[in-house]
Amino acid sequence: MRTRIARVVITTLLGLGAVTARADNARILSFESPADWSVSDGTKSGSSDASQGAAALAVTGFGYTRLTSVPLTTVIGAGNTLLLDVKAPSTPAWGTIQLFVNIPSRGVYSAPSSTVLLTSLPAGRYATLSFTLPDSVVAALQQSYTDLTFIVAVSTPQSSQTWLFDGLRFQSTSASSLIQVRVTDVDDFLYVTVDGVRRKVWSLGDPDLGQLIDASAWFGQGSNTVRIQAVNTGGPARYGLEIWVDGQLVATDSAPSALATSAPVGIVVDRTLTVSTPNRPPLQTVRLTSAAPGALYVNKVYTGLTTPATLSLPQGGYTFGLGVSQDLPFNYTGSYYEQAVTVTGSTSTVDLTAGSPLPVQKTTSIAIVPIQVTYNYVTSLGGPDASNAGVLQQSDIAPLLSEVEATRTVWLKPLTYGLADWSVRVLPTVTSTPLYETSPDGLDLDRFLGESGLGYLRQQYDRIVFYFSQQRADGTDVQDPIGTVFAVGRQYIGFQASYARLVGANQPNPYFLHETLHNNEAYESDILHEYNGVAGLHGANQHGYYTEGTSGETDFLRFYRVYIRGQLAELDGFRPDVNWPSVPATADLYVGVFDTWPVFTGK
Repeated sequence: MRTRIARVVITTLLGLGAVTARADNARILSFESPADWSVSDGTKSGSSDASQGAAALAVTGFGYTRLTSVPLTTVIGAGNTLLLDVKAPSTPAWGTIQLFVNIPSRGVYSAPSSTVLLTSLPAGRYATLSFTLPDSVVAALQQSYTDLTFIVAVSTPQSSQTWLFDGLRFQSTSASSLIQVRVTDVDDFLYVTVDGVRRKVWSLGDPDLGQLIDASAWFGQGSNTVRIQAVNTGGPARYGLEIWVDGQLVATDSAPSALATSAPVGIVVDRTLTVSTPNRPPLQTVRLTSAAPGALYVNKVYTGLTTPATLSLPQGGYTFGLGVSQDLPFNYTGSYYEQAVTVTGSTSTVDLTAGSPLPVQKTTSIAIVPIQVTYNYVTSLGGPDASNAGVLQQSDIAPLLSEVEATRTVWLKPLTYGLADWSVRVLPTVTSTPLYETSPDGLDLDRFLGESGLGYLRQQYDRIVFYFSQQRADGTDVQDPIGTVFAVGRQYIGFQASYARLVGANQPNPYFLHETLHNNEAYESDILHEYNGVAGLHGANQHGYYTEGTSGETDFLRFYRVYIRGQLAELDGFRPDVNWPSVPATADLYVGVFDTWPVFTGK
């Protein structure tokens, strides 16, 4: 269920007197409404192409114009430097821009700032311009008044094109604000995303629960959108959230009390808070390009965007990733590019394909253990019996190895963008120790490792594949055969010979891929403490992937592909008992096992 969106405005762009005045001043100086500014020449309008906030002021068709604000009240934090974001349609051959300050009640009339030349403006993108005010004007701005107006005077060659203006603000001379976040009592997951960037996931038992953590780098100057998503995997759902700015509690949130006794599985809370932090470095524009379009990741999390893309981000360090792929059945390719970038106080452009793609980040070691004899459960006896034994043939071993190698080459490496690989070894067939089925469809794998003397494999390999047969020596099925292959936790896979025969030598095996993904899924939840989505790897229908040959891809491979890449789109209406009618075009949350590939170990 989606809860009602809550908005909490904590402060504003320049931090002003009365509450209503603060809201007006922030709107005016952020150019959120064209009604707040008049123009002496040209045509004004609002534009959603903003450098910050939701809108900018667009002015079309002028050579010289003066933009004049409606009156503002006292500003806090006034200093000698004013900043203004300007987007020119093209770099002018000549031109200037200058600010003027009027405070008649303080004897200030059209006091000029320094003049900025326009000949170095970049074409078609925002630039932040800096203006210096005289000390006498700053002294007046630091007093009380209700009649402050700003004038922006622009002189440039006459043109019918559109200029954009946004974010008039004082450059902060004080220390940047400290923003802290505390999360308490989470059950099961709480995702916090700020201005479109996922920042942290808290989970049940997280050591950070109850701690004030420094979240300053998540926030930029002005209004910040904080998205809070609570995810439940069963039982009750709850969380508590606090946001502190410079030691003051400015926002709180918690799960509805009804969820504490009964909550569905999936996204159960999706709320947005607006938190304004004027004493942070301003957001900066980052343009991300590539030689070929690709899937964009920020800090290892898929954004839902494809390059080229433009982001507005708080200053600080980021890891930008790009997955470039060809997703044609049996001809898949995939490469992943990554750059660590420090976003500073100016607009930047990053070509994510400027370097080489990342090499394999983790080679997972796999031991295939052929087991000659399996004693299967007999219901009438209440346990395993040697008379109901499956016998693995030596001729079953080579086909499985060829299928695993084909799965590795054709699917694993390209679908992980080349980040993951397998190193596969087939051990000698175990002939002296049987594998016991001690309950219907339940094999005692630990007992087998102990009795066969192969317990050391748990430390030596990331995955252990127990390869067995459910056919007798004469080829007939055993009584009540196990009808499936399976994975147990992060390390074990039980794989029977009939599932290798279904595919054939040298062909990729979707059943083997499926079980290995269960191991990654366990790593995602057990070690990385993140959510695998409604029904996890078995959630194809719940996410709109119905047919086993969607888009011509083998079995559920289209679903596996997005799950492997962390691109599985989840909406807050998804539930285990609801089959979604189609694959959604957008997501409330992207899930999958992408972040396991560089680090996976079953040990």
